[in-house]
Amino acid sequence: MPAKPTFRRAPLMPNRFAPLPLSALRPAGWLQEQLTLAATALRDRWLTLDPGNPHAPSPALAWALLRVGLPLAALLDDEPWLSGVRRRMDHLLTLQGEDGCLLPDAPCDWAAQAVCLQTLIPAYGLWADKEIPVRMLRFCRYLWGQLPEHPLTLPQAATCGELLSPVLWLYDLTGKRFLLELARALQAQGTDWTAFCHTMPLRARTEKAVPWDTLRTQAEVEGWDARRYHAGLYQHAHAAHIAMGLKTPALIAQWTGGIKHEGAFDVGFAKLMKHHGVACGLFTGDDLLAGASPSRGVLSAAAAGMVGTLCSLLATLGHAPHGDLLETIAFNALPALFTPDMRGHQRLQQPNQVQITRAARDWYSAGEADTFFAPDAGDAESAALHQAWPLLAGSLWMASRDGGLGAMCYAPCQVRYRLGGQPVRLDVQSAYPFDGTVRIRILTPAPAAFPLHLRIPDWAQGATLAVADELMECAPGAFASLDRTWRDGDILTLTLPMPVTVTGWYHQSGAVTRGPLVFALPLDAAPGENPGEWLPASPWAYALLPDAGFSVVCDPQQAAPFGMGQPVAIEAICVPLPDWGLKDDSALPPPIAPRVDRALARRIRLVPYGGTTLRISQFPVAQAATHSDAAEQATPAPVCGGALANLP
Repeated sequence: MPAKPTFRRAPLMPNRFAPLPLSALRPAGWLQEQLTLAATALRDRWLTLDPGNPHAPSPALAWALLRVGLPLAALLDDEPWLSGVRRRMDHLLTLQGEDGCLLPDAPCDWAAQAVCLQTLIPAYGLWADKEIPVRMLRFCRYLWGQLPEHPLTLPQAATCGELLSPVLWLYDLTGKRFLLELARALQAQGTDWTAFCHTMPLRARTEKAVPWDTLRTQAEVEGWDARRYHAGLYQHAHAAHIAMGLKTPALIAQWTGGIKHEGAFDVGFAKLMKHHGVACGLFTGDDLLAGASPSRGVLSAAAAGMVGTLCSLLATLGHAPHGDLLETIAFNALPALFTPDMRGHQRLQQPNQVQITRAARDWYSAGEADTFFAPDAGDAESAALHQAWPLLAGSLWMASRDGGLGAMCYAPCQVRYRLGGQPVRLDVQSAYPFDGTVRIRILTPAPAAFPLHLRIPDWAQGATLAVADELMECAPGAFASLDRTWRDGDILTLTLPMPVTVTGWYHQSGAVTRGPLVFALPLDAAPGENPGEWLPASPWAYALLPDAGFSVVCDPQQAAPFGMGQPVAIEAICVPLPDWGLKDDSALPPPIAPRVDRALARRIRLVPYGGTTLRISQFPVAQAATHSDAAEQATPAPVCGGALANLP
C-alpha cells in the first residue's frame, strides 16, 4: 500500500504541494513511449545488478542505477522489474553497517550516500515500509556524528542540497528534532549559494578570470578539496554543481524563513541566464561557466541537475514560474542530449551545433570529443542523466495541502488518488508540449469535493478553462484553482494559446519559440571521416526575418518521443548569410543585425529543438524591412526537410 504524501512539519515553513507516490502516476501517449525508450536502454545495465553476478557493480553504482530503475519500473507499472528493484534494494540495505553507514566501503563519500537516501524516499512512497525510515534515521545519526571530524569536501559542500533534501523529508515524516540540527550543520559546511545568487561573482566567462591550465595547476597544488581561491572557483563555476546547488537556498528557507534565501533562486537564475544563458533554457558550462555564445557547450549533467532542482523547488515553494522553467529545460535541452533511442548521449551540446567532430573547440576544460554521442557507459554519471525523465514524469502532478491536486507540468498521463473520500482517476489527454489543449476527464464512483490547481504558464496570455457550461479566464504565471464537487465523467478543457515569438539572445540573435518549445533549423547530416562524426549536408547560415511572419504546421495526432516524429513545425523566412562561417569546427557567433538582400529570402522549416542533432537555434536577426514585404519575395521551397533518420 503506498504511503501518503509528506508535507512540511512545524517549525518548518508549510509547503503548498508535496510529491505523490509514484504508484499514483502513469504516463500515457508520447511520454509513456519516451520512458519506455529510457527503460529499454537501461535493461542491459540492470541485469548486472544481480548480487550473484561476478561483474556486479559496486554498491555505490548499484544505488545510482536503482535511483533510475525504481521510478521507471513504478511509472511504467512493470511489476517484474519493480519486484527485482525491491530485491536488490533489500540486499543493498543488508550492507548497512552497525554504525548506520549505508556504504561501508565508502564511509565518508557523502555524495554517494546521498544517492542512497534519495532512492529510499520514492521506495517508501511505493511500499510504506517502516523499515526504510528506520534505516535512514540510523544513517542520519551516523552522518551527524561524523561531520565534525569528516566534514564535507568542497565538491560535497557545493552539492549539499542533495543531502539536505532527504534530511528535511525524513524530519517531515518522523518529527525527530535532531534532524533539524543536522540540517543546520550541513548548511554551515555547505556552499553559500544564497550569497552566490545575490552577488553573482562569475559574470564573465571563467577563462577571463583564470585560464584553465593555471586553474588546474593551482588547484592541484592547493588540493581540490582545500577551501582556497582556485579550488573554490572550480567548484562554484562548475555548471553541474551550480545546477544542483541552486535548490539549496529554498531548502534553508524552510527553517530560517528568510526572504533572501527563498528568493535566491529567482535572482540567481536570472543573472546566470543574463550572462551565460542560451535559448534551450540553460546556462553554458564547458565545464565551467562559459558565457552566452550559442557555440559554447551546455553540460548534460547541468540539464539533468536542473530538472531535479526545479522539481524540488515546486514541492518546496510551489511557485508557478518554476514549472515554466522546468518545461523549457525538460522539453528542449534534456531530449537533445540523448539519441532518439536514448542509448547514447552527449556530454556537451551546442545550441548552434553545425557539426560533431573531434576538434579543439573553444572549450574551457572539456575534451575534444565531448560533443560525440557516446554509448551509455553504465556509470553513475550516465545514471544521473537518465534520472531526469522519470523525475519529470513523477512530478507532473502533486498533492496539495488543501486535500486536492496540483498540475505542475503538462503531458499525457493518468493520476489515481483518493480525493474527497473517493478513489478518483484523472485522465490527462493532450499532445502537450506540441499542442496547447489539455483535456482532463474525471472518473469517480460517487461525487467527490476537492480542489484542483492548474499551473498557467507565463507565456499563455488569454488562457481559458472550461468546465461544464462555465468558461473562466486564467491569469498567466499563476495557478488557476477550482474547488467544487466533481462527478463521474466531468471534463475540464484547458486551452493554452501558443503564439510564435522570437526571444532575444547573444549578439542580438533570435530564437523562435512556441509555448515551452524552442524551434531549430535541423540540418541534414552526413558521416564524417571518423566514427561518431557528423557533418552538415544542408545549408545552415541564415539570417531570420521575424517581420515576415511565421506559419505553424501542427498535427497533435503525430505526438511522439523527441526525435521520433514531427507533430509540429514552423515555417519561417530567412536569407542566406554566406559570410557566417566556422571557427574550430563550431559556428562563429551570430552576426549582429546583418544587412541582407531580401530578394534572396526563402522559407525554412523549423522543428522542436529537442528532436534535433545538427541545428541552428539562435539566428542572426536581419535589420527590419523598410519598404518591401519579405514574405512576398520568399521562394516557396524549403531548404531543409528535417530528415533525421540518418542521425546517430
